[in-house]
Amino acid sequence: MLTILYHHVPSVTSIPVYLGQLDDVLMPFVGDLTEEQVYQKLKLFWIMLDRTLPDAFMHVNIGPTDNIICRSILRVDAELKQIAPNLTFMYDPAVTPDDLLRHAASNICECSKPHIANYPAHAAAYGDKRFGIVSCYNSLPLAGGSNTLVRMNLKQVALKSEDSVDFLQQVLPHYSAIMVELMNARSRFLHEKSNFFEGFLTKEGLIEEDRFAPMFGIYGMAEAVNILMEKEGKTGR
Repeated sequence: MLTILYHHVPSVTSIPVYLGQLDDVLMPFVGDLTEEQVYQKLKLFWIMLDRTLPDAFMHVNIGPTDNIICRSILRVDAELKQIAPNLTFMYDPAVTPDDLLRHAASNICECSKPHIANYPAHAAAYGDKRFGIVSCYNSLPLAGGSNTLVRMNLKQVALKSEDSVDFLQQVLPHYSAIMVELMNARSRFLHEKSNFFEGFLTKEGLIEEDRFAPMFGIYGMAEAVNILMEKEGKTGR
């Protein structure tokens, strides 16, 4: 069932950027399986994901509770050392045992994963179990996500500015307003014209329309700082 869903969830890469909080998803199906049986099944599942959905933006979440799925995924990931899927471990000091955190930390030395997220901080913003760490480490609402992502090139904004004051007070607000217009137009199309929220994902209860929000991205910040410093005759790059 999961593999079918993964191949039908739309994203900008055509590959899903979130595969779920897998220990919560899979724990109800463990039943009488032994630790070794769970390990073997998850290992084959992990290899399948890498072979059929080879994208490092594809993201799995585990933790903060201690369970056989969480530990088995850490074991498999350290052994296989695959780039995909990416992995985030939710850490909650009130829930996560120290030896599980050590296990996650030792995995980082083995395969540069998992990334560790502050669960209480994210839960305070989104609600308990109402968010996921997805794609390139974005925290987004569970059963929703981002309905559009628009990026601003700060280097180009700096090139159009006379100095840092002009950058902050005139040019940056101008292009920010244009970006907001673009985000509104894209969101309006998705929600009002595309019929996206009338599809099977909504009917099956997998997504909720009111759990989506646009993302405002920036890049080129270091270049922008250097350009503005040069325009003002400052050194110290």
